[in-house]
Amino acid sequence: FAMDLGHFSARYTATIVTVAEHQGLDRNWLLQHLALDEAYLKLSINRVPSLRVIELLHAIIAATGQPCFGLMVGDSFKPGTFDILGLAAMCSNTLREAVLLNHRYQPLNQTLGVSRLEEQGAHAAVVWTPRLQDPERLRPVTEAVMAGYAGIGRWITWHAPQPLLKKEFRHQAPEQTQEY
Repeated sequence: FAMDLGHFSARYTATIVTVAEHQGLDRNWLLQHLALDEAYLKLSINRVPSLRVIELLHAIIAATGQPCFGLMVGDSFKPGTFDILGLAAMCSNTLREAVLLNHRYQPLNQTLGVSRLEEQGAHAAVVWTPRLQDPERLRPVTEAVMAGYAGIGRWITWHAPQPLLKKEFRHQAPEQTQEY
């Protein structure tokens, strides 16, 4: 039997497929790895098992030689990637409000993990806690999630790329860190 680790929305998964295509991979090959057809990914209401998405991400990394593929995916996220939740976040009055909105409705996009906002004085941190406790296996997902938060935060605040004060991951540090 397979462990149920939740799902990703079809739109979220379609973004991964599109980024992989831009890296030169064949769309049909990607869809075969997901055991899905094109029509399935086009319906926002559809869900893809998290384990299938994790396996696809690792297959993409192996095929492209891009160890930072998760970061590439997160960097490509736009508010529309998250369907109605992304648009609602864009309408938030503050970044805090957008993060809290995401926390409440995150299951619309993925249920592999839960995000929360930790505030300490003038600083805040977004923490993502996955249901699977294997940091190396989750590396591309974690990197996509965190890069996505940074990018969407910039979209919401209309700021040019601003450096994050601190980035922490559960997985081991990569040999090359400039992408981070």
